[in-house]
Amino acid sequence: MKYNILGVASFIIVIYGIFSAINSKNIFWYSYFLLGGTFFIAYINFNLKNDSLIKRFRKNKLKEIKNYFYYIFIAMLIEIIGRHILNLWSYPNYNTLNIIINVFIIGYPMALFFVYESFILINKYFSFNISIVICALINAFLHEIPNKFANEWTYNIPRITFEIFGLNILVIIGWFILIIIPLITNGKIKIIKKGVN
Repeated sequence: MKYNILGVASFIIVIYGIFSAINSKNIFWYSYFLLGGTFFIAYINFNLKNDSLIKRFRKNKLKEIKNYFYYIFIAMLIEIIGRHILNLWSYPNYNTLNIIINVFIIGYPMALFFVYESFILINKYFSFNISIVICALINAFLHEIPNKFANEWTYNIPRITFEIFGLNILVIIGWFILIIIPLITNGKIKIIKKGVN
């Protein structure tokens, strides 16, 4: 298998991220989780001969770099609307530099790469629509549950109180929206639709 060092290293990093959130309430856990998780799933996809970040970066580095900056732009829009206008969440333990690094440079871009890689893996075994549902639910709980220990971000959702396993339904819906973003980036939905139907 290729890129074994990347696979092992990224797996260790993602486990450290989760463990540090639960065990030591590390407010930077999510950056470790995203970096490790994205490259670990990309490693799995690459070795399963799926589309993957590794394969796409080798084929067209400039395109993936453009996607990265596109995701930063999307992050700015989401933060302006969701945090500054609607006040739906906050970063209680972050200063401005922390937000720049862990929200804009790492957070949103790597989260979008992460969900895309996980979607590709799931879509190998399920239809396109079912894969979206499974991917949204898995990512919602995988990303949000450890944060309940670390409180890197906190939600301020008014009136809507319905929860599934401790997660507000609006948060879960948000993960469906996040998955759609990388699926429509550069027409990649057409490629993904070649999965099992």
